[in-house]
Amino acid sequence: GLINKGIIVAAGNYAGGITGFNAGWIFGCNSDVANSAEDDSLSEVTNLGGDYAGGIAGYNNGIIGNTKRGADGKATGASGDALSAICYIAGRNYVGGIVGYNDVDALVEDYELAGGYVNASGNFAGGYAGLNASVCLLQYTYDTATDTYGAGSARKLVSKPNAVEGAYFVGGIIGGNLVCTDSIIQTVFQTDNFLGNIEAKAYAGGFIGYNALLTAKGNQKAKVAAYQEGLNIKADENAEITYNFAEEVPGDFAFYTNTGLKISGYEEGVTSSKFGGVRAEVFAGGVLGYSKDLNNLTIQNVENLTPVTASGVIRESVAGEQTGRDEAAEFAYAYAGGIIGIVGNNTTLESCSNRDVGDVTTTGGATYTGALCEINRGIIEKCKASSIGDSSKDQVGGGCGINLGIIMDCEINSSTITGRDNVGGIAAENFGLIHNSKLRTARILSSGKNAGAVTGFNGKFGGHEGRVALTDAETLDSNVVYVTGNINAGGLIGKNEGRLTASGYAKVTISGFVSGTQNVGGIIGENSQSISSF
Repeated sequence: GLINKGIIVAAGNYAGGITGFNAGWIFGCNSDVANSAEDDSLSEVTNLGGDYAGGIAGYNNGIIGNTKRGADGKATGASGDALSAICYIAGRNYVGGIVGYNDVDALVEDYELAGGYVNASGNFAGGYAGLNASVCLLQYTYDTATDTYGAGSARKLVSKPNAVEGAYFVGGIIGGNLVCTDSIIQTVFQTDNFLGNIEAKAYAGGFIGYNALLTAKGNQKAKVAAYQEGLNIKADENAEITYNFAEEVPGDFAFYTNTGLKISGYEEGVTSSKFGGVRAEVFAGGVLGYSKDLNNLTIQNVENLTPVTASGVIRESVAGEQTGRDEAAEFAYAYAGGIIGIVGNNTTLESCSNRDVGDVTTTGGATYTGALCEINRGIIEKCKASSIGDSSKDQVGGGCGINLGIIMDCEINSSTITGRDNVGGIAAENFGLIHNSKLRTARILSSGKNAGAVTGFNGKFGGHEGRVALTDAETLDSNVVYVTGNINAGGLIGKNEGRLTASGYAKVTISGFVSGTQNVGGIIGENSQSISSF
């Protein structure tokens, strides 16, 4: 097949290393731009007017790959060998390492992005695809299955770009994943370039920048086109992002329980997001920047090794995250996390972790900092907290900053959580349920008030009431906590205005030490509620 050796710069629409517009079949073609000095050429190109730019194709609604297929598009045997691509691409909107805009009926397979630079002056930039509207990129279907992988099998997408840059909706693999579905899509992602960087104004992720699922009924191509156009219009209206404008764009969203996206480890193992950094003003995640709240999303067996930095905030008066809580009037949110900024109402994190190298930093005055996520409204289960924070930060949590959902069977193992006020091993503040935490050498360092190995503050407001629940005496067996605080330091909870419960006939025990200057307790620092079975 053909091999592209040059950079792709979209001065006009539809630019690709092999073709600008593909509605046919590109077989065995590749891109191999080996001269890293070409990045200087890309950095000098600004204000590009061309949309649809890709290392192989700018726009794709056909077949691109290395698997032999018949005239009907069905595979005639096993999957083809992987093609390792290195691409340098610059454009305005829809810019991707392999394909810029991958439409509903498109099939891209057998590619791995081994390096290169993706530079968008506008929106939708991805190491693999700028905008993806095709289920087939994520999962084998009946029509695209091979002898190697049957229908329903997850595809594994590998992307190792040196840099992906854009305004909004920017990802290490996919910038914007806007797919129509009537089922649960399963996929596997892997990124690995410790020198690579993902940068955007907002909605930036190590895997996906922005995810939204639409229903499969009707004209899917027109439905996606209308929705992404609405996102672009809102983006153009918001040169400075002061609210979550993507959530406001209307669409026919898939929200039934039998629909959703599941990103999981490969063959029940763990996959990782590994870059030099993900940076945005708001909505920055080591794995995913933001996912539409109505959609079902599961992230399973994924670890983050990418530092995440958010430099801006959205105010509580606009966000309304804690409506009814008087203290929240001056709060602000960066929506930054090692996995995702906010775990939404229909999102589940399962068996995920944020390694200590994946530090989460907010520099714009965000109220909360969390290693896995900043805000949890969904479910976090069987995940691991990590070291995070510094002595100048308030509301720091090893799992999340604030919990309004469910956290169960999570652990903190030899990690240190550091902050000033409201510092917790699992959550800084809890207004939901934290169940069956495993505290295996949890170190909490607080220079202010409210420090605990589970949560700094367990409280209630409006219809939310925080509950810390321990299953039985074995819950904290062989667990050690070290809590060093000032005011309200507790082995489990710094300040308790919610519920602390323990089931079982045996008493719950913990070991370690707790120190402070005022209101210091082995279980709770300051308590205003009744507790038992301790």
